[in-house]
Amino acid sequence: MADNYLENRMAEHMAGGRNNRSRTAHPSSAALRLGRRRVLVAGTSPAAGTIAAEFATAGCPAALLGGGHAVGARCFPPDADPAAAIDTLIHDWHEIDILILAGEAQGIERTLHERRHLIPEPLRSTFRRTIAIGTECDCPEAITLSISGPCDTEAIAPALARLCLYFCSPGSELLLGTHIPLTT
Repeated sequence: MADNYLENRMAEHMAGGRNNRSRTAHPSSAALRLGRRRVLVAGTSPAAGTIAAEFATAGCPAALLGGGHAVGARCFPPDADPAAAIDTLIHDWHEIDILILAGEAQGIERTLHERRHLIPEPLRSTFRRTIAIGTECDCPEAITLSISGPCDTEAIAPALARLCLYFCSPGSELLLGTHIPLTT
């Protein structure tokens, strides 16, 4: 019975067989698509916290700037200096791959762009996404979502969070630079 047990188990493992059960939790499909992308969600929208929490749940280092709370994300107080917060994140993470502007977030995009020039070339990310929800964005490659009609942003926050996860997946490059109107 014990003959070749380890060899058989290794063969099953290498083949990805059904008996290869892991004792750790399997990552979500979003975590497999995103890896450990570093995410900054900035803005005063009620959806900002939900979006940051969704990325944190997917295994991404996430931060929330502009107030509120997000489970699993690093939260900065509403009165935090945006430049100092970005400097802190770049110091800790070395880069910010994804910027999500959710509501009023004046100057965040420009400040992040200025700070990226200070990052040494080997540490700079080749993956960058900017998503603007209900706000104007200066980046020509940003994905912009505008919400028209009366809307309870907090009620649609989970859907917005899942949209942001999709827009940051590797297969969504074709959407860069587009404006997507959402009607309620």
